[in-house]
Amino acid sequence: MDAHNNRVDRAEVGIIGCGALVQGCYVGVFRSMPEVKVVAVADLNAASAQLVAHGLGAEVADAKSIIDRCPWIVIATPPEAHFQLSLAAVAAGKRGVIVEKPFVVSVDQATRVLRAAEESESHVYAAQFRRSFPSTILSRDLVAGGVVGPVTGVEVFEGGRFAWETKSDYVSKSAYGGVLFDTGSHSVDQVLYIAGLENVDAEVTIHKVDRDRPEPSHQISASFSISKREGSIVGSLKLSRAQPLANVVRVYGRDGIVECDVSFSGQVRLFRGGKRILLAPPRPMPIYVDAFVAEYRDIFRKGPAGAFTGASTLLQLKILEGIHRHGH
Repeated sequence: MDAHNNRVDRAEVGIIGCGALVQGCYVGVFRSMPEVKVVAVADLNAASAQLVAHGLGAEVADAKSIIDRCPWIVIATPPEAHFQLSLAAVAAGKRGVIVEKPFVVSVDQATRVLRAAEESESHVYAAQFRRSFPSTILSRDLVAGGVVGPVTGVEVFEGGRFAWETKSDYVSKSAYGGVLFDTGSHSVDQVLYIAGLENVDAEVTIHKVDRDRPEPSHQISASFSISKREGSIVGSLKLSRAQPLANVVRVYGRDGIVECDVSFSGQVRLFRGGKRILLAPPRPMPIYVDAFVAEYRDIFRKGPAGAFTGASTLLQLKILEGIHRHGH
């Protein structure tokens, strides 16, 4: 079965990159999905590849072999490698290519990957799993239903002491390993998705950026604006690996505010008419892995008609790239 076909009976998957996320999450995710068969994995670290292969009953291969033989390819390497690996994967033709966040690190890279995918009849997906959180979906429904009126602003506050057990040093040495691309690619995407802006063609202007150090920075704040045909939306973010923050995203409308926790089991708060209303999602998510399972089922079952297309990250990338470049 070709990956460009929307209907998947059993997806044959190859994974490129076997770091902390794959070891800690993806092994459990794919083992719980009978509709998925991971056939091969690759990593520059042989021990990591062997560990993941053992957990999934797969074989260890190299990246080229996976691209040549697997109709579905998951790219879970550090961000700098996403662009070249994505280009190689879509060039193989009729592939489904799923790229961990951040999808790539610039709008130009994203545009080139998407163009190459179209030419080769491949499809590219961005693994922005917070879109599958019940609280995110409820918040998006409130905004789409007009409860707070037209969107006028977005805010992101996410921070806490960094405790993720990485298997490489990219978070401290890579220019794209800082809190902006590592955490911000989640929270900026979440707030844009809730606001219904993920597929909007808009321009971004960065007004101010403060960071604790040159990239990779571990604390950053920024203000920006999103200009679209219907008018402008103001935006701000603050991200930190050193101090706890509110850990919420907010969408401001003419008539109220929707506030959503960044966690998978979070609640939603609606501020309207001088009242604060606490809302619980109708379908709670028991464990973290469920969010990844929901994400992958959307991709495998709905294909490009689902919520995770690579094209839907372009506005997010305009914001992240603009902040990253500001002052450099």
